[in-house]
Amino acid sequence: MKEETVKKIMQPARKVGIIGYGAYIPRYRLAAKEISHIWRDGRDMDSLLVEEISLPGPDEDVATMAIEAAQNAISRAGINAGEIRSVYVGSESHPYAAKSTGSIVAQALGIAPHTTAADFQFACKAGTEAMQAGLPIVATKVGGLPEIIQNGQNGLLVNPGKPAELAAAIMLFLADPARAADCGLKAATSAEQFTLQNTVEQTLKLYQNL
Repeated sequence: MKEETVKKIMQPARKVGIIGYGAYIPRYRLAAKEISHIWRDGRDMDSLLVEEISLPGPDEDVATMAIEAAQNAISRAGINAGEIRSVYVGSESHPYAAKSTGSIVAQALGIAPHTTAADFQFACKAGTEAMQAGLPIVATKVGGLPEIIQNGQNGLLVNPGKPAELAAAIMLFLADPARAADCGLKAATSAEQFTLQNTVEQTLKLYQNL
C-alpha cells in the first residue's frame, strides 16, 4: 500500500492530540540489588538495569496515584475538569474488584456522574474490556479469545506469530471506518454477557449443577 494512502487512512475524522500530561511517582524507594538478593540470590547483581524502584506509601494505591497524575495533567493542560467526558484507568493492581477505579478518579476530579469511567488491565481482561468500550478488536486466536470474538462479526481474529496478518487486519479497519464502528457496536453488545450480575448468576448456576 502506498505511503500516501496509508497516511490518508490513518488521518482521524476529528483532531486528536495530547493537550496535557501528568505523572505521579511515590517517594519511597527499594534498591534493585535487594530484590536480586531476595529473589535470585544476587546472581544478576552485575547486570541490573535500574538502581531502585519506587514503592507506594501505606496510604497510597492505584486510585490515589491516578488522581494525582490526573490533577497534574489537567493543570498542565489548563482546561476545566468539567469538560472531561471519559476517564480510563489502566493497571494490573486495581484496589477494588467491584468498584471502578475510574469512577473514583472521576469523583475526586469533581466530574461525576456526567462522565464515562472504565478500568483497563494490560493482559488479563484486555479483550473483554475493549469490547465493553465498544472498540473494534483485532486479536490472535489464543486462549479464550476465539470463544468471545466471532471473526468478521464483532472483531477480527488472526493466527498468532503472524505479524503480516495482524497488520493486514488493522489496516482493514483503518480503511473501512464504517465496518470498524459496526464491529465495535457488535462487540459492545456481545460484552453484555460479562457484566458482574451475569457473571455471578452463571457462577451460581455452575455450582448448583455440580
